[in-house]
Amino acid sequence: MKIYLLSRKILVLVSFTLILFSCSAPKKVVTPMAELPQWVQQPPISDFYYTGLGSVEKTPYNVNDYRENAKKSALSEISSAISVDVKSKSSLSQTDTQEGFSHNFQSQVVTESTHRLEGVELVDSWENDNVYWAYYRLSKVKYQEQQKRNSEQAIETAEDAASLGDSSYQQGDLNKAMKQWSKALVAYLTYKDDIERLGLDTKLDQTIWNKITQAVSKMRWQSPPSFSGVRGTLWDSSMRRFVLWNADENRLSSIPVAFSIEGGHGLQNFQGVTNAQGEVVVPVSYISSPNPEMKLIVKVDLKRWIRQLTMDINIRKQVAKLNAITGTILIRIDTPKMDIHSLGKDKWSKKLDHAWRQKIQQDGLCIISSKNIHYRLNLNLRSTSSRNAFGSYTVNFIGEVIVKNRQGAAVWQYTIERCSGVSIDQEEAYQLAYKKLVQWLDYRAYPRMLKSLHLK
Repeated sequence: MKIYLLSRKILVLVSFTLILFSCSAPKKVVTPMAELPQWVQQPPISDFYYTGLGSVEKTPYNVNDYRENAKKSALSEISSAISVDVKSKSSLSQTDTQEGFSHNFQSQVVTESTHRLEGVELVDSWENDNVYWAYYRLSKVKYQEQQKRNSEQAIETAEDAASLGDSSYQQGDLNKAMKQWSKALVAYLTYKDDIERLGLDTKLDQTIWNKITQAVSKMRWQSPPSFSGVRGTLWDSSMRRFVLWNADENRLSSIPVAFSIEGGHGLQNFQGVTNAQGEVVVPVSYISSPNPEMKLIVKVDLKRWIRQLTMDINIRKQVAKLNAITGTILIRIDTPKMDIHSLGKDKWSKKLDHAWRQKIQQDGLCIISSKNIHYRLNLNLRSTSSRNAFGSYTVNFIGEVIVKNRQGAAVWQYTIERCSGVSIDQEEAYQLAYKKLVQWLDYRAYPRMLKSLHLK
C-alpha cells in the first residue's frame, strides 16, 4: 500500500512539472516562406530606387514601437546603399610671402556626413503574430535633386558666413571673425563629398582655412623692452604689459592667453585674457627668481580660444595645432647685496650672526660691508640667566631682527620670542636655549623674511 501511494505521488509531481514547463516555454510559430510576401522572399533591386527592408520580431516589450524600429532598419539599408557616411579628406595649405612668412600646413579633416533622407516612402508592410516587415524606397532622381539642393545651400551658407567673417576681421573683431569662418567650414564640410561628386566643388574650404591660418600667424605682440633688475624689487606694471595686434594694426580684445617662464619660477600655466585695449599684464609683481636671467613668455592659447568659438571637434583640433607668435621679455637679474650688523658682542650673538650669514649665502644673496647695499640686517640678541633655589639655571634669549632698505627705512621686522633652556649646568642651559633659537631661525623667522622681501 505504501509503495502504491509513493508511486502515485511521484506520478502527480512529474505530471505537474511537465504542465508548468509547457506553459512557461510556448512553442515559437515559424511562418512558412509561402506565406511571406514576394518582396521579403526576394528583396527588390531597382535602377530607379534605393530600397530597404526592415523586420522586427514582436515581443511584449516593443508592442508600441516595433513599426518604428523596422522603419529605422530599412532606412539604414538605404543609407548604406547610397554611402551616407562619407569621410572626406582635405589637404589645406597656406602661404604668404609678402612679409617673408611661409607656412605649409597639411591636415586631414574628417567629417561624418549624414544625409537627410527626404522623400522616403513606405511601399508595403506585412505582419503576423510574431514578426513585422516593412518595405521602404527612395527615388534616385529625387535623392540626386535633394543632394544638389543641399549642396548648393551649403555653399551659399558657407559663403555668407565667410563674408561676415571677413567683415568682422576688417573691423578688428577676430573673435567674431573666427566664429563665422568656423561656421562656414562646418557648413561646407558637412556636404563636401556631395559637392565634389556633383561637380560643384569651389575649394571654398581651403580658402576659408587660409583665412584662419593667416589671421593666427599674423597676430603680433608688442612686448616691453628687456631690462635688468635686482632680485626682490617691485616690477612696475608698465614693464609687464603686452599688447596683441592683428595685421591691420587693430588691437585684439578678449583673446585667451597663457604665460610661462623660462629660467625662473613662480608662474606655472597661468591663463589670462586681453582686455578691451588688447592688453594683458604678466601676473608677477616682484622679481623673485634666483637665476641670473629669465624670460617671460606670453602666447595666444589657441586650444582654449577655439573651444569658445566652435563646437566642431575637427576644427578645434586643427586650429590648436597652428603656430601663434609669442611675446617675450628678457630680464637680467642682479643679486641683492646685504650688510649684516650684529649689535651683540657676546659669544651667542656671534654664533647667531654666523648662522644668518650662512643661510643668506646659501640662498644666493651677496653679503658685503659697504654703503652700496640693497638691505641692511640688524641682529639684536640679548640673554638673561638666573638660578633657582634648587640650583638649576634658566637661560632666556630675546631680541629683534630688523631689515632696512638702502634709504634706512625698515622693510621687515621680527621679535625673537623667549627661547628658554633649563639645566643644573649653566653652559648646558645656554646650549639648550640656543638650540631653540636655531629652530626658531630655521622654521619661522628666516623663511618669513625671504617671503616678505620677495627673495624666495
